[in-house]
Amino acid sequence: MGDAGQAYGATSAVLSGLALLGVAVSLVIQQRQHRMTEEQTVRQRHFDLVRLTLDNMKFLNSWGFVPQVDYDPALIGFSNLVLTYWLMLFRIGHMDEEMLRTNARGFFAGQVGRDHWRQDGESWPAIGERDKKFVEILNEEYHRAMESGPATVVPPKHHATEIDRRLPAGARQALVYGAVIGTAVGGYLAGRSRRRN
Repeated sequence: MGDAGQAYGATSAVLSGLALLGVAVSLVIQQRQHRMTEEQTVRQRHFDLVRLTLDNMKFLNSWGFVPQVDYDPALIGFSNLVLTYWLMLFRIGHMDEEMLRTNARGFFAGQVGRDHWRQDGESWPAIGERDKKFVEILNEEYHRAMESGPATVVPPKHHATEIDRRLPAGARQALVYGAVIGTAVGGYLAGRSRRRN
C-alpha cells in the first residue's frame, strides 16, 4: 500500500506539473497573440493616416514639416509606406537579406528613395536586432547608390497647387515624420515583446 501511495503521489505531482506547464504555455501564446494584434492595430492606424493625407493634401496642414524636394512631396510619404512594409516582412522573416538588398538597390536608384533616406535615414527607428540590421542594410545600399552616380529614376518637377501654396513653410514634411512615428510605435511594441520573451 505504501509503495502504491508513493507511486500515485509521484504520478500526481508529474501530472500537476504538466498541467501547470500547459497553463503557462497557453498564457504565453495568448500574450503573444495580443501583442501581435496590438502591433497590427497601430500599423493600420499609421497606414490610414498616411493614406488620408496622400488622398487629400489639405491634411498636411495638421502635420508640420515639408520635404525639401521640387517634386510632389506625396512621393516621399509613399516611399515611407514602402520601407515600412519591407521592415515588417524583414522582421517576421518573409524577406531575407539578399531580397532586401535587391529591393533597396532599386529603391535607391530613384531620386525619391535617395531623398527620403537622406532626410530621414538617421532618424529611422531601430528597436531590436532585426530592425537594426534592416537600417544597416539600407544605409549600406544608400551609400553604394550615391557613390554609383546620379539617380536613374527622377520624378517630374512639382507645380504647386492652390492647396500647396496655402500651406505654411514646413507643413508637408509631416507626412514623412508621421509615418516614422507610426513605425517607431510598431517597433517599440515589437521590441517590448522580444524583451518580455
